[in-house]
Amino acid sequence: MLRFEPFHCCRSRCGIAQTDACTIENTKTQNNAGFDRHGNVYRLPNKVDSQASGLDYLHFSMGSWARNSIVNPEDKETLIAKYHQLKDESLAKVPVIGVGGIAQRADADEALEQGYDLVSVGKGYLVEPTWATKALNNETCAEFADVNQQKELTIPSPLWDIMDYMIVDSAAEAVKHQRIKELQNVKIEFEPGEYTAYGVGHNGKLPVTVTFSEDKILDYCR
Repeated sequence: MLRFEPFHCCRSRCGIAQTDACTIENTKTQNNAGFDRHGNVYRLPNKVDSQASGLDYLHFSMGSWARNSIVNPEDKETLIAKYHQLKDESLAKVPVIGVGGIAQRADADEALEQGYDLVSVGKGYLVEPTWATKALNNETCAEFADVNQQKELTIPSPLWDIMDYMIVDSAAEAVKHQRIKELQNVKIEFEPGEYTAYGVGHNGKLPVTVTFSEDKILDYCR
């Protein structure tokens, strides 16, 4: 069951969780958590175990709720699954919040099924202020903002500037899609044969060889 309730991190006792326990796979300068930067699992420190009863929640900020090891990508097991394997009885009582990549209702449902007690939605609310309502109604939530929506979404310029990867020019995209549709109806004719073109890269010229029939690409290799 999906339910939404507001909370404020600054009023919750999550400091220990964020600084000492909950960076599941750490940076080079932080190596005292449940997973070291090489992806090895070890017991959470006693400092956290002994104080777990005083924590309100553990917040897993890893870029994606479904993240696996970035050091050992061949290991496909998610870090939340690894956490559940190593937690003790004390930590088992503390709710775990997943964050990152929650764009649609289905993402939230899957994250909850994978072991999180709650999920946090950040970027989704920036471009879809009614995210919770749409999710509860099983409606598709926006994942991008139009270039002309900054005022409508009341997003300050400093934040808008770093949201460039979430902003699209809808009008330009519509023109592009229309042009692609038009080109799909254009009859294509090639001069049959094998052709090689070169691109210049860091290692010199990079060849691409393409073989054409009169109306299609038969083969290509790099």
